[in-house]
Amino acid sequence: MKAEELSIGDLVNVNRAENVAEGRYLEWQEIGMVDAISECFVSVRYGDDEFDWEEVSMDAVEPVPITPEILEKNGFELKPDGWLWCKDGNEEQDYIFIQFRKGCEGVRNCEINFINKARATFKQMFFVHELQNALRLCKIEKEIEL
Repeated sequence: MKAEELSIGDLVNVNRAENVAEGRYLEWQEIGMVDAISECFVSVRYGDDEFDWEEVSMDAVEPVPITPEILEKNGFELKPDGWLWCKDGNEEQDYIFIQFRKGCEGVRNCEINFINKARATFKQMFFVHELQNALRLCKIEKEIEL
């Protein structure tokens, strides 16, 4: 990823590796929240502990794909045409509607409609941080959890 693609508060995957034996490394990904950004490094916070953070190389950071499982965990309901989240249960106003491409390879449309705030459609959305940035742009306070 590039620094200009990220914002403070974005959720990202951090590629981790640990030397467990001579010449053997254990590799895994850990989800964290971007706390600070520079040209080559990102400060990432893990969990709710303000002291559980580290500075990692920009090369170690990858985006988190938007999946139906993530949407379901965040209160979206599967409807015949896509995934719907309503702020107060009213499907006519204050909602986020997401349609996937065939095969769930990225979002085809992300429609945001909040009365007196925003009415927008975003296309070509693939990652959680892009959804977070769209919500911030529209001044919609919806926290995404992974």
